[in-house]
Amino acid sequence: MEGLHVAITRAQLANVYRGINIGGNTISHLLYADDVVLLAYWNQENALHIVRVLRCFFLASGLKISLLKSKLYGVGVTDAQVTYMANCMGCSSGCFPFSRLGVPVGQNMSRIVSWGPVVDTFRKRLAGWKAKCMSVGGRFTLTKAVLGLLRVI
Repeated sequence: MEGLHVAITRAQLANVYRGINIGGNTISHLLYADDVVLLAYWNQENALHIVRVLRCFFLASGLKISLLKSKLYGVGVTDAQVTYMANCMGCSSGCFPFSRLGVPVGQNMSRIVSWGPVVDTFRKRLAGWKAKCMSVGGRFTLTKAVLGLLRVI
């Protein structure tokens, strides 16, 4: 993953790939274990450049990034634009809201409905009568385990 980080950073420094600007800071990618989230300025040239960077990374490292398993999401663009760009890149298009690593993305988390999957996971893990018998430490440990499990799913 360090090699991919270096490749994307060098592409940015060479003005080949443009990340997004948030509050004066540019963010181009997020890495977690073997997962990568690429954040980019929306245009076709930028998209094709990142595909080339990924191809160069594959040739240098032997680690293939499967675009067929990848999804493209667009913020502030139409679904038709997302689908067109995904076809150009060779990946599929996605829409909001979705779940990534067990965390809901694009949902309003101040609504009770959005917490449904988390509550359901707790219900599956713990029968009602067990909750009354558990100590505070046991409840804390269970909470940490369930929230950790949601990150992995």
